[in-house]
Amino acid sequence: MSDELEEACTVFGLYHGEIDWLSFSTKLYQDGHLVGFIGCNQEGWYAKPRQYGLNRVAASAEQVIASLGVRAAVAA
Repeated sequence: MSDELEEACTVFGLYHGEIDWLSFSTKLYQDGHLVGFIGCNQEGWYAKPRQYGLNRVAASAEQVIASLGVRAAVAA
């Protein structure tokens, strides 16, 4: 799962904080700004735009990151 998260973050030009492997959740950042929270559990990948927002669920890390409204990074 961490490999999938790394690949998805690369697509969007994001980096993440330390992963809590018990709940597999982390914060995503872009250009030093918090984008949202992402995680994976027995139900699949989920994301929240804010700490107390509603979960958005998707089949992959890339899909759930896109659900936060982040666009894929464009190569310079």
